[in-house]
Amino acid sequence: MASLSLILEKLAANLPILDYCYILTGRINKAFPVVAYMSKKKKLLAQTEHLSYMFLGILAQMLLQTYLALLIFAGCFVVAFPLELYLIKKYPNFVTWEWAKNKSYKFILSVFGWVSINIILYYLTGIIIGKILF
Repeated sequence: MASLSLILEKLAANLPILDYCYILTGRINKAFPVVAYMSKKKKLLAQTEHLSYMFLGILAQMLLQTYLALLIFAGCFVVAFPLELYLIKKYPNFVTWEWAKNKSYKFILSVFGWVSINIILYYLTGIIIGKILF
């Protein structure tokens, strides 16, 4: 069982904007050793993809109601999550998936769980920003 301090470290590394601080200082390697092999440039590229979810949240809030935006996001997430898991195993040499090359599905799912927290937090941040702006 993971220690409480490691879980808190992982949660802190998942907070929007703070995650970039973790990457730039190298502390991300302690929270998620699975990405230690990646260069800072690759880590920033992978994390910038998550930033797009914030803009998606702003757009969804601008065009839709909050609950409908969350429902659509949840539906897409339920479809995308298993698809990405399948693609990771089928194309392990993709730039940001190299870490999963020799890992079990259980391990990949646990990493995806932590990544999901980050994506959801970015999306919710986008919805909050959209609610404030519009």
